[in-house]
Amino acid sequence: MLIDDQQDFMIQLGQKENPILVLRQPTSDELRTFLSSRFKRKGTAGDSLMEARLKFVDELLVGCKQIEVKEAGNVVPLTPELPNWKGRIPANWKTSVALHFEEKEAFTPEDEKN
Repeated sequence: MLIDDQQDFMIQLGQKENPILVLRQPTSDELRTFLSSRFKRKGTAGDSLMEARLKFVDELLVGCKQIEVKEAGNVVPLTPELPNWKGRIPANWKTSVALHFEEKEAFTPEDEKN
């Protein structure tokens, strides 16, 4: 299995060209921090699951493909060069990517060395 520095995540929307979010591979520490930050501690009510997922994906997000937005009245591809580009990606797309790391055992390049 080739471990790459980046990974593409296709968001299944049932369209001809589904959007793709490109994330860098998380470090073991980043993954551990994410997994432990999903729930509040010390008897506080509620959880911080959504916020933790969004923050985690935003930290790893390096690009996207097949996503267009309106910029100055024109439809253009969403790129990191556009202002607030990460904020334009719907939260439910980011959440679906975060679930990948929660549902499956994550394997990072650092793990391969051990």
